[in-house]
Amino acid sequence: MGRERDLDLLMNGFERSKEGRGHAISIVAEAGGGKSRLLYEFRKAVSNENITFLEGKCLSYSRGIAYHPIIDILQSIVNISEDDDDHEIKEKTSKALQTLGVDEASALPYLLEILSIKDSGLDTIPMSPEAKRDRTMDALKQVVLKCAEIRPSLE
Repeated sequence: MGRERDLDLLMNGFERSKEGRGHAISIVAEAGGGKSRLLYEFRKAVSNENITFLEGKCLSYSRGIAYHPIIDILQSIVNISEDDDDHEIKEKTSKALQTLGVDEASALPYLLEILSIKDSGLDTIPMSPEAKRDRTMDALKQVVLKCAEIRPSLE
């Protein structure tokens, strides 16, 4: 109720993005302000479109977890489930990188590290924390961009 204007803004942004003009829209409101319902209605309105939805949640208890919303998105892209062990996650991540055409050697250790996988291989690469952060962000950017090349995505 009362979010028709907001839904129209989302729909207009979606139409512009289909024309190749991607951009970001933030939805901010107090708890109970209808953010989830607005997104539900938007997803329903574009359900017949050939797009991928990538969703990362910011939760109060995840405040101390670096990259938490991005981890959600990465898990969705790679198709990781809660039951997967480290070996399965490594295999799925490697396969996803191959499918997307992302250089595995330059991306896999960084992605496994943010997925909290033991023996990610990152400990064998000497670098500063800043370089690690930059390479992690580059690996994530490569994955998201490659996904968008295959099919438009909403994140």
